[in-house]
Amino acid sequence: MIRFENVSFGFPQKDLYEDISFEIVQGDHAVLIGSNGCGKSSLIRLIMDKDNFTYEGRIVFEEGVRIGYVSQFVSHEREEMTAYDFLAAPFQKMLEDFDAVCAKMADENADADALNVSYQNLMDEIEAVDGYNYDASIRKALAKAELTFLTDRMVSNVSGGEYKLLYILRSMLLKPQLLIMDEPDVFLDFENLVSLTRMINDYDGTLLAVTHSRILLNCCFDKVLDIENMGLREFPGTFAEYNTWILETKIDLFEHCRDFDEFIEKQEQIVTQIRTKATEMAIPRLGRQVKARATYLERLKRMRGEDPFLEEHHHTFSFRMPEPAEPSAASEIANDIEKPGGVGAVSEMASAAAAVGTQDGMPETGKEQIGKIPVISVRDYSLRYDREVLSDVSFEIFPGEKVAIVGANGTGKSSLLRDIFAELEEKESGRAGYFRQVITEDDEAESKQKLSGGERCLAQLDALCSQPHDVLLLDEPTSHLDVYAQIALEKAVRAYEGTVVLVSHDLFAVTGCTDRVLILENGTVREMSGRSYRKSIYHKYFDSDVFEAEKKRIQKEMNVADCIRANKFDEAREVLKR
Repeated sequence: MIRFENVSFGFPQKDLYEDISFEIVQGDHAVLIGSNGCGKSSLIRLIMDKDNFTYEGRIVFEEGVRIGYVSQFVSHEREEMTAYDFLAAPFQKMLEDFDAVCAKMADENADADALNVSYQNLMDEIEAVDGYNYDASIRKALAKAELTFLTDRMVSNVSGGEYKLLYILRSMLLKPQLLIMDEPDVFLDFENLVSLTRMINDYDGTLLAVTHSRILLNCCFDKVLDIENMGLREFPGTFAEYNTWILETKIDLFEHCRDFDEFIEKQEQIVTQIRTKATEMAIPRLGRQVKARATYLERLKRMRGEDPFLEEHHHTFSFRMPEPAEPSAASEIANDIEKPGGVGAVSEMASAAAAVGTQDGMPETGKEQIGKIPVISVRDYSLRYDREVLSDVSFEIFPGEKVAIVGANGTGKSSLLRDIFAELEEKESGRAGYFRQVITEDDEAESKQKLSGGERCLAQLDALCSQPHDVLLLDEPTSHLDVYAQIALEKAVRAYEGTVVLVSHDLFAVTGCTDRVLILENGTVREMSGRSYRKSIYHKYFDSDVFEAEKKRIQKEMNVADCIRANKFDEAREVLKR
């Protein structure tokens, strides 16, 4: 269907690929992975618009292949139609166009040849998408994705995540020969992510997706394309199978390279000895030997090449607290007066009286907080746009707590976090660090020529690490990060001594580094301990502890890489067996 043959490509400021080759064949559900900035989205753009790029090698397409595309960002236009009508619209347009052509064919004065071409093209298009049976196809697809409840809902009233699922579903219903999705999971809440998993697994067409989602990687796809060090590996199999295979391969490959390096080193010593002897004795024959051996040595070094496929994945983040001598933002805020109906602080007496609730499995850690001054106090907070989003929300966050705010798309999480930040900034500018969602629809075009979404996330995190903060407010910080950076961020949050409020749909981040979870739903908030929240997710969606299993997998991969770098190949094999 699509074949890359020894393709090299890059920008003036950065080379991306060198002699990469792979193939997408009919029926593949392939995932394109790689670290931030390695060129995944650029590869997608090459496929979509190869004639407008300059590259070396060949990109071969099956004649007439139809490609569908779902961007990271799907504009949520406020169509005044139901979800069913939104899905049906392209089919109805085809049928209306076909009827119009048929009507024109009855006109004796019409251009018969042109109409016959239009007639045949439309007929082929309708048959390709099974257009006459679109009603049954739509209802079946909604049922499989468990989205039937959206059928009669107005598109203008669905959440951003639900709209994205509808857009993906419509793209699938149009049956392109290859459907390309660039990070389709970005900003989807967990319920919608589960629906996306069903949609991908039930899709019987050919698919290529870019994702960093650990849930999608472990639950979907039967082919892996991995970009690393300007090369690309193609593996027919699941992500778990690929991970085991590549670790075994890297150990063997680098052990061979070490032996090769030792041989090259010996040859270099021989060349040095002969060169010294030839210089001292002025013997022409020895000079010719030096030249011959030096030429051979250069050939060996070219054969050896660079270290194959071993990128440095050890991202490091370190968030800092202000020095003890500096005034504490918490103590400054604590002297303020509670601001009814908004975000504010409470007095020490009020905070002492307010113990954290114990509902939904929340441990009685509130007793430990009695007498402490809350860093953040939300009292009777309300939020309204075209509808009431939140009403009379109240909670407190104490020094050193790691708290996640979760909820479906459109429940007001980011707006609440912005208001908390504004209040903290009003008290003392710069003492709270704020990570903003990185890419919006408005700046997607700008980002194409500069940094990738993941690189922009890393830059913002590095900026937060460069300054001390009492409080960190993180709004979807993992959405564009590669898996290794996600793990590093979770470690940094756990190690940070200050207070963290994390808004996220990433359950690995929520369960991996927070102690308490605030769930926004039905216009209000309820609390759970991190442990209880994690158990509830397992019980509802998974047969085993997928979060812990994935954490161990990543740690094993990083440990193996460390052993390889230290030339401890037997130890690396032992790590792999554990």
